[in-house]
Amino acid sequence: MHRSCNNPGLCFNVSAPGKVILYGEHSVVHDKLAVAASLGLRTYLHFDECPSSDNIHFEIPAVNLEYSVNFTVLQQWMNYLLEDNGSTITLGPDLLDHAEVVTSVQSFLKSNSKVEFNEQQLASLTGIFYLLFGILHSVNELKPFTVKLGSDLTLGAGTGSSASFAVTVAAAFVYYKHFKLLSAKLTTFSDDEKSLISKWAYCIEKINHGLPSGIDNAICTYGSMVMFRKSEGMQLMSTCEFQLLLINTEVSRSTKQILNNVIALMQNHKAVIDSVMATMDLIAKSAVSCIIEITNDVNNPILYQRLGELTHINQCMLESLGASHPTIDKICSILKASGLNGKLTGAGGGGYVIAIIPPYVSKNLLNDLIEQLNSEGFRTNLTKLGGLGVSIS
Repeated sequence: MHRSCNNPGLCFNVSAPGKVILYGEHSVVHDKLAVAASLGLRTYLHFDECPSSDNIHFEIPAVNLEYSVNFTVLQQWMNYLLEDNGSTITLGPDLLDHAEVVTSVQSFLKSNSKVEFNEQQLASLTGIFYLLFGILHSVNELKPFTVKLGSDLTLGAGTGSSASFAVTVAAAFVYYKHFKLLSAKLTTFSDDEKSLISKWAYCIEKINHGLPSGIDNAICTYGSMVMFRKSEGMQLMSTCEFQLLLINTEVSRSTKQILNNVIALMQNHKAVIDSVMATMDLIAKSAVSCIIEITNDVNNPILYQRLGELTHINQCMLESLGASHPTIDKICSILKASGLNGKLTGAGGGGYVIAIIPPYVSKNLLNDLIEQLNSEGFRTNLTKLGGLGVSIS
C-alpha cells in the first residue's frame, strides 16, 4: 500500500527508458559494432519528502517489496561508512570504495530487516542504498522520504530493466540533492547531471552484471539510438522515430549459460566463429547506413526491405551461435509470413523477439499479426525506438 505523507515536503516524478540491442549481440563482446536504442517503455519513480515521518520507505511492486528503515539509524550508518571511506567531502562514483560500500549496504539491509530478501529484492535495495549513500551522504538537510517505483519493463528479459531502474533512482537522488543544496527545482537534467547519473547507474550495473559495457546505463540516461564498439566507445545517432514490435517468448533463460556456450563454440571452431563475428560486424555497419538513409527518406519501402533483410541475416548468425530457441524461431516464422523480419535481442535463448514495423504496414495487417501472436500465447508490445532519455515531471 502506498503511504501518503501527513505533512509533505518536496515531491516529484522521474522516469528513464529501457533499451534493446538491434544489431551486434554477442559479437560486441569481441570488439564488433553494436547498435542499440532506447524504448518507449520506462521505469517510473515518485518521490515524496515526509519531514514528519520517522522512516525512509520504499515500494517496489515489480519485486513484491515494501521496505522501511528508521531515519536516525540510516544516518548513523551513513556517517560510519563515510568515515570508513576517509572523507567528509562529496564522494563521486569514481572515488567510492565500490566493494566496501556494497558489502556495507548488504550488511546494513540484513541487520535492519525482519524478513529475508530474495535475490531480486536484495539487488534492488542494494542498488538503492548504494546510491542513497553515494549521492546523498553530504546533504545536511536530508529528511525522511517515501519512494515508489513502477515499470513497463519485464525483469530479466533483455530490455534494460536493471539499467533503467538504476538510472531512475540515481536521477531522483541527484534531483533531490540539487534541491536541498540550491533550493531550486529542476525541469530537465543538464549534460553534466546526465553524465553523473550515468556514472552512478554504471556502479549499480557492476553490482548486477560484473563488468558491463556501459551501453545500457548510457542509453537509459541519454535515450536515442547509439553505435557502440568496445575499443571506440559510444556514439549517439540522430535518427527518425521507428516503431517496434516487442514479442515476449515467455521463455526464461540463463544469460551466463548462453554466453558460455558461445565461448565453447569459439574455442572448438575459432576460425569459423571468427568469421561469423566478422559478418555480424558488417551487418551492424550496413544497418547503420540503412538507418541513416531511412532517416533522410522515411517512406522509402526499399530501404525498409534492406533493413529487414539485414535483420533476418543477423538472426541466422545468432542461430548459428546457438543463441536462438525453437520459440524464437517460431515467432520469426510468424513474422516472416506477414512480410516482416524479426530477431532475438540481448543474450537470446528466450526473452524478447523484436521487429521494426515500417510505416507502410497497414493497421489491419498489424492487428491481425498481433492477434495471431497473442493466440499462440505470446505477449506483444508496440512501442517506439530511440525516444527520450531520463526525464523529470
